[in-house]
Amino acid sequence: MRIYSVGGRVREVHRNSSILILALGMSAYGLSGALAQTNGETVLEDIVVEGATLSSNGINYSDLGSSTSVVTGEEIEARQITHLADALRSLPGVAVSRTGGFSGLTQVRIRGAEGNHVLVMVDGVEVNSSTDGEFDFSDLLADNIERIEVIRGPQSGIWGSNALAGVINITTKSGENGPVTSSASIEAGRFDTKKFTASVRGGNGHVWGAINYSALRTNGFNVSNFGSEDEYAKTTNLSATGGIRLNKYLSFRGVLRASQKKGGFDNLAIAPGAVVPSPQVAVDAPNITDHRGTNAKGTAQLDLLDGAWVQQFYVSDFVSDRESLTPLSFFTPRSVFLGERQKYGYISTYKFNLPDFAASKHSITGLLENEKEQFTPSGNAFLDGLTRGRETDSIAGEYRGEFDGKYFVKGSARHDDNDAFGKFTTYSLSGVVKFPGLASRLHGSVGTGVVYPSMFEQFGVFPGFFTPNPNLLPEESFGWDIGYEQKFLGGRLVVDVTYFEQDLVNEITSAVDPVTFNFTSINLAGISDRRGVEVAAQFRPMDDVTIAASYSYLDATESTGLREVRRPKHSGSVKAGYRFGDGKGQVNTSIVYNGKMQDIVFVQTNVPFFGSGFQDRRTLGDYWLVGIAAHYDVLPNVRLFGRVENALDQDYEEIFGFNTPGAAAYAGVKVKLTADDPVE
Repeated sequence: MRIYSVGGRVREVHRNSSILILALGMSAYGLSGALAQTNGETVLEDIVVEGATLSSNGINYSDLGSSTSVVTGEEIEARQITHLADALRSLPGVAVSRTGGFSGLTQVRIRGAEGNHVLVMVDGVEVNSSTDGEFDFSDLLADNIERIEVIRGPQSGIWGSNALAGVINITTKSGENGPVTSSASIEAGRFDTKKFTASVRGGNGHVWGAINYSALRTNGFNVSNFGSEDEYAKTTNLSATGGIRLNKYLSFRGVLRASQKKGGFDNLAIAPGAVVPSPQVAVDAPNITDHRGTNAKGTAQLDLLDGAWVQQFYVSDFVSDRESLTPLSFFTPRSVFLGERQKYGYISTYKFNLPDFAASKHSITGLLENEKEQFTPSGNAFLDGLTRGRETDSIAGEYRGEFDGKYFVKGSARHDDNDAFGKFTTYSLSGVVKFPGLASRLHGSVGTGVVYPSMFEQFGVFPGFFTPNPNLLPEESFGWDIGYEQKFLGGRLVVDVTYFEQDLVNEITSAVDPVTFNFTSINLAGISDRRGVEVAAQFRPMDDVTIAASYSYLDATESTGLREVRRPKHSGSVKAGYRFGDGKGQVNTSIVYNGKMQDIVFVQTNVPFFGSGFQDRRTLGDYWLVGIAAHYDVLPNVRLFGRVENALDQDYEEIFGFNTPGAAAYAGVKVKLTADDPVE
């Protein structure tokens, strides 16, 4: 049971379960390997994985030994995905849970691990909060995303801490190679929702740039079964990217992004009129959360030896400012948690070929990096306003090899020296064997991972409820997977099956402090185990029809033998798309299945509530989410679009005691202009 506070909301997180308890003060409070169409043939798009590999060079999906999924910007636009997490729900091995309304904490877990075991990168900047180690996916809208790459399995040998279960790498549209293009869209729908987007981008390879803006406003819905208060949400994203190539040797690029999310959230308490003992559920309260984030990165690149030797020097900064206002809380009516991460690094990659030695291609990469993290709690008398910090120096190396176009290997190792937790060495190995005559490939990977305790677990204080533990040990993991991919019908049908296992030691959980009787964080003894099967299939029966399906089986238990919560044992999806009218129109449907799963509840045992109670478990029912989206280009530059979410009007729970939105319809229009394609 892991407990930490973010933005003033105390989350009681079963570190494999992540249950949110809003106990404020004492107030009772894709396609897997995206399908593209080229001359009527189905191909698997190249995966960029910029930063995921030290060399940041594009490689083909089929050459990767690690289990990887890609969601393209084209799929996001065709399915009209608004919230980033909804682009990930249909991927194998991925579980999504949102607490409360559209601004509620949204967590993504991979292969049964916790949310802070997943490293999230946006345009090359790590955006996991230094406060709790997680990224709240409700902070980022899905507009203007070029691609999302999900790499499963331990990746700390490449990325370092927080990549214990995998990496989600997000790239936005930069306009680096293309004419100057501008676009704008508006839409409206249920819950008095309004969204506006605008962008302009373009480049010629020598100079390029892009500005993207998205704003969503909604009155939301009531996440509580009691009362009538809707939880509103206001989310704004603004980004600017650009670069210049001075000559064939030297280029510069940079990115600047700002986001703000403001919304209402409820208390967690026993239902009105209930008698103790009773489980806590969402109860209306006039609470407000305000999350602000900024990230920036600048990179200078030097290309030598006709591009064979590439060197990069970079600096990045990410700031997360989370504030909560809880008027009913006597002790903590306002809480602010400020986190910051700065990185400085150097990457050098040398590529060479040995045509006389198995027609082989090779690349060797080295990395040097310094990372500084800071955490400052403030806003009330119990948060001291002092800044805590820690620093990590890292050195890493990676080798890639290709032999006879059939055998692909990749190995990396990383050594981190953290001034708070000591030294850790992690590694990652992967390989692919292709069988051209059988139209198949065998792929596999093995690696280790590490996650440092969050800075809130080290230093955070929540009066009467949580005491920090500076003596926590980092969590460590070993995992492996092996998979087989087979193509049928000349590549129109592709099926991939992967089996994985991963162990976790030093799992961080919660316990009662024998001195203060508050919750605190401790390391569990023993091994927590995750294993399962992931199946992904892609089928294009005809040129204008694409179908993708996935299924995941997960057996995830902590070292005590209890199942990890909020991770369904069975999950899956089916997505289908049909293009018509010479490509002017398109209809897409998606069906996502989330099987039964356990959740942790806090059972309150007295009134008023002063921390007295116990944890219990509940089983959340399975559910189906059906979405339908369609668009039609009434003019070459004008698109009308509409969609229905939760078309079956399912009444389901992602978190115990919190409602979810019912069926909702949305519609809008998008206008797009290019420099050599004016409006007709």
